[in-house]
Amino acid sequence: MTETEWLTATEPMPMLEFLLRDKASDRKLRLFAGACSRVVEKDTKQRITFSVPELAERYADGQVGEDEIEDATAVVSDAAYLQAYEIGDAFSVLEAALDPNPSEAAIYAAMWVKGYLSYDPVTSSRLMPIAFCRDIFGNPLRPVTLDPRWQSETVVAIATGIYEARAFDRMPILADALEEAGCDHADILAHCRGDGPHVRGCWVVDLLLGKS
Repeated sequence: MTETEWLTATEPMPMLEFLLRDKASDRKLRLFAGACSRVVEKDTKQRITFSVPELAERYADGQVGEDEIEDATAVVSDAAYLQAYEIGDAFSVLEAALDPNPSEAAIYAAMWVKGYLSYDPVTSSRLMPIAFCRDIFGNPLRPVTLDPRWQSETVVAIATGIYEARAFDRMPILADALEEAGCDHADILAHCRGDGPHVRGCWVVDLLLGKS
């Protein structure tokens, strides 16, 4: 895949296939799957009492054991059988997000969420998995090297708050703090001030917090 192909892709699968060539950590793949599951969560709450995206994110950060994931997957699978075809796709996204294999979690979550969003008349919604890829993985063909000077006390505090609270509305504030710390990297500042979407695992926040 070339840089132009990455930046102009309209399908998530080629992007994921490229990332799976040792260009993505298990954690980021799980967070991508979790982001996909958050798209459909609102339509599954009547049947599931816990948040699959939240669980998937905690799983990615090593805060959840395999037993809890197995139990949650069983609940999601049982609930899926009781749904209409379209909503069944939503439950398939949730189930994929909890897959113990991070590569399969990412691929199947993207596949199912794309199918689910095909019922959405808003065409832009179908591009969500692609937007998640770019937010989480940045531009893998032009990786950014961290300048330690950017990690001022203020920058790290803001980035930590964004990550822990999923407070992505603070991304422009992070950009201002980065500039004050001497960061003039156009890609970083543009990403922070862009429209997003931003999700857990955002490449700028991860870069500043030393997460991979």
